[in-house]
Amino acid sequence: MGKSTAFSRTLRRDVKRLYKRLKDYLRDPMDEKNIHDIRVSIRRVDVALSLLPKKARRQCSRRFEKYLKLLRANSEARDCDIIASRLAALGVITVSDLRAKKSSKIARAVVVAASLKKLPLQIIDVLDEKRVDKISSRLIGRIKEIFPIVLNDRRRVKELHRIRRDVRKLRYILDFLPASRQSVLVNKLSSATGSKMELQRLQDLLGSIHDCDVTVEYLRSQPNFKKLLAREIDIRNHLYIRFVNFMKNKNS
Repeated sequence: MGKSTAFSRTLRRDVKRLYKRLKDYLRDPMDEKNIHDIRVSIRRVDVALSLLPKKARRQCSRRFEKYLKLLRANSEARDCDIIASRLAALGVITVSDLRAKKSSKIARAVVVAASLKKLPLQIIDVLDEKRVDKISSRLIGRIKEIFPIVLNDRRRVKELHRIRRDVRKLRYILDFLPASRQSVLVNKLSSATGSKMELQRLQDLLGSIHDCDVTVEYLRSQPNFKKLLAREIDIRNHLYIRFVNFMKNKNS
């Protein structure tokens, strides 16, 4: 095993945190925080493993595929939590169909979670610089391509969701790099978009819009919630304007 690096120390810390959050999740899989936390941990470790050399990625991939399966299995349960939270903000306290759907999805997810095995930590000790450049360049290129589209059309829900995921992944990559490498990538992103973006702030704005989009989709399937649908669409439009203004201010 190679000498310890900032990357390997951060990854090992995140893997240990993942195991702890997995235990918390299995103890109470219906808890909203536990669902959120296990999903964040899986995503962070997934990004880190994607930066390993090819041989190390292959050694981890089989075991980690089940973690990704858990991430997917919890996706709709997480959406139920998001919708319930948004409805509570609109004055609706309980929605039985959301509770039933979440319980069903969690029951399946728990089966996956109980089967998970630990990752071979002994191989996690090196960062593949070429992989960092390849993945970050792809993300920055896609962000550059999509930004003009989403800034000029509030209806591009899929594109907004795509850019939110790309920004999140790029932010996670930065967390695994030393300060000097972080500066290089941030400068590349700034050059590509014409602005020095605050990734966390941008991700938060896009996340709020996504939460509204998920809720709007649900409300459209509920004929008795037409007034709530109109209110949620209005909130979503205001959040979109905040996002556009945020980006325009960064470019001014």
